Amino acid sequence: ICGTMFRLLSVALVLALSVSVVDGKKKKKELIEDEEGPSELEVAISLTQQVLDWAVENTDLSIPAVDLASLSKTFESTLSEIFPDDDENGSSEPDEMPEIKLLDDEDFRECIIPNLYFEPESYAAQPRAAYESFTVPPEELLSTLNLGSDGLPANLQGIFWLNQAKQRPMQVISFAPSMETGGLNPTPLTPGPFAFRHRVNGDKTWATSLDNPIGGFEDALIDAFDVKYNWQLVEGTLEDPTEFRVVVDVGLPDSCLRFLVQDCLTDYLDLGMTLQSTPDSVVDGFVASEEFPNSVVWTRGTTTSGSIYYDYEIVQIADVNGVPIQPAYDIWMQEDGASDFYLNQMMMPEMQPTCPSMDFFV
Repeated sequence: ICGTMFRLLSVALVLALSVSVVDGKKKKKELIEDEEGPSELEVAISLTQQVLDWAVENTDLSIPAVDLASLSKTFESTLSEIFPDDDENGSSEPDEMPEIKLLDDEDFRECIIPNLYFEPESYAAQPRAAYESFTVPPEELLSTLNLGSDGLPANLQGIFWLNQAKQRPMQVISFAPSMETGGLNPTPLTPGPFAFRHRVNGDKTWATSLDNPIGGFEDALIDAFDVKYNWQLVEGTLEDPTEFRVVVDVGLPDSCLRFLVQDCLTDYLDLGMTLQSTPDSVVDGFVASEEFPNSVVWTRGTTTSGSIYYDYEIVQIADVNGVPIQPAYDIWMQEDGASDFYLNQMMMPEMQPTCPSMDFFV
């Protein structure tokens, strides 16, 4: 396994940027300048690997129909396929990985076990084999990504640009309904643990620029671990949300077992999305953005390793009908419109989930 993989497994120790605290709240920071720093996806996979290692070592832990040792080997094999040995001398010697101690064993057990689960019937979606990828020029994205409201809150309607500068993938997303089953992209938002569930690179909901500087290996991770984002409502209502906590949901390869990165692990990975501004034409107590006065703008914040903090804007560039919103659309085209975008489309919606319906593992 190459050094790149071991970088992935040790990113939870990176302390590249400290968090400032003002009146008990995190102070807004600029984007991380180091493009080689860990992404939230890398941290999520790293934490899941450590959770699995812990489960294997605790021989008293028994999960029905799961061979944990075999699952751990499959996990490592999957990572080694994504990160093949690229040492010029042909050596397979890994970089030295520092000793990682997340939590005391008792706390770890209380935190981890409730978040290991089998997908129940309500969560079972088509497998990723039901999708096909294709590319489109940026000017066609607004007519290609899913649109429509069908009960979706007004501040989540339309097409949104992940305005992340060049440090992270150049993407646009849609929260609109899709052809996916398993409670993905629900409209209206749903009561319960998660108001909204989103499969990363799902059915015409995510599009990524071919110029994306880190797209290749992250897409491989997303596919191999079937990464989903679950959105917990923190502030506002299901009809008018203003803040979410975003919980990364990682599938363990070649199994029906999944893991939610939440609870005690928010010390190592904590994601959120907060409404920042709305157009003046919307009477809701929010002021319009100076740069994007006619758009809904959310702030997407990420804390990793308990100390790295960065955020970026999620900017509405088209309305619910796919009509461009200015000046946001032109700014997006100027920043990220130099190359085509690729995305996935559901081609076999009738394909059945590969995992049987099972109760949550507690």
